[in-house]
Amino acid sequence: MAKPKIQVMIVDDHKMFVEGVQAIFSNSAEIKIVETIFDGQDVMGAIEKNPNIDIILLDINLPNLNGLELTKQIKKKYPAIKILILSMYNNAEYIKEVLKEGASGYVLKNTDHEELVQAMQTVFNGSQYYSQSVTQTMMNSFAKKNQGNNMDILQVKISKREKEILGLIIKEHTAQEIANMLFISLHTVETHRSNLMSKLGVRNSAGLVRVALENSLV
Repeated sequence: MAKPKIQVMIVDDHKMFVEGVQAIFSNSAEIKIVETIFDGQDVMGAIEKNPNIDIILLDINLPNLNGLELTKQIKKKYPAIKILILSMYNNAEYIKEVLKEGASGYVLKNTDHEELVQAMQTVFNGSQYYSQSVTQTMMNSFAKKNQGNNMDILQVKISKREKEILGLIIKEHTAQEIANMLFISLHTVETHRSNLMSKLGVRNSAGLVRVALENSLV
């Protein structure tokens, strides 16, 4: 039996760009573009008609409803859908805001075909993905923060094992991969991940990555 394709919706108001992405995946055995939306206000209705969508490739600047607000609405109503931001803006504030709202990754529009495939596979499997230049932008932004602003986080007690797992989450490894690498059970990994989210005051793995990079925890 053939492996199910990853069902993808593209939300972007640049028609030529959308057509280019569609052309790239037109013959893909793994990824299927099932919907293209050009206006932010049409997205929620389109998802309701096609609830089997796995990933939404989402631009930030959209007519009528921007990507940040859409991310918030989608994750609230359809938490299982993965959101991969695909933007031309390598802007630290944009990146931090969409990750805070639950996006699974952020890649730039100048990324090549291979990296876009890798990004979609990564978020589909439950991990986060960021272009290298996006990660660098985040780190540069966080490094400029006043050291005193991070004092509360730095005082949180994180065990050696938790720090090890946090580092592997940042490197985009899945929970199962981490379990295999550290020779521990999947349940143990999930417990450590849950403890980390509780200690750092975040809701998901994207939040863990954001706080860890912001405070140089690993």
